[in-house]
Amino acid sequence: MQGAAHSRSCVRVALVTALLAIGAACGSTAPQPVPVENTAFADTLDVDLARFTRLPDGLYVRDSVVGDGPILSTGQTVEVRFTGHLASGRPIASRGAAQAPYGFVLGIGAVIAGWDAGIPGMRVGGVRRLVVPPALGYGSADYGGVPGNSVLVFTIVAVTAR
Repeated sequence: MQGAAHSRSCVRVALVTALLAIGAACGSTAPQPVPVENTAFADTLDVDLARFTRLPDGLYVRDSVVGDGPILSTGQTVEVRFTGHLASGRPIASRGAAQAPYGFVLGIGAVIAGWDAGIPGMRVGGVRRLVVPPALGYGSADYGGVPGNSVLVFTIVAVTAR
């Protein structure tokens, strides 16, 4: 009898250990990423992916206004104004007209990969919308007020390039 009880106890321990291992492997508390194409966007964001261009990396871009200034290129220091939202419409960041533009070197990883991929080719004075998949945004980890695996929507205004 004692051997059978010990055997059942070992089986229980093995099952609990296996379940814990499976839970740890699945472990992230972030929701699984939803493809951009399957994302529900708030009406206020006016995102109709049919009007955007999909780049090979899954980033969606659309120029609302084509500027008449110099073209922004990788390696340049650029200044932009922007608004950023979650697909739900909740704002996550902005740099508006009342603030100094946000400056960075384009293409060196100083900003999210979606910006490094989606801003080159804009003209100063232009307005571009970016729909950024999680892999080109903040990834699977929570970042500030941005939940992991979030699809992001940015409106970028190109101010200067040098």
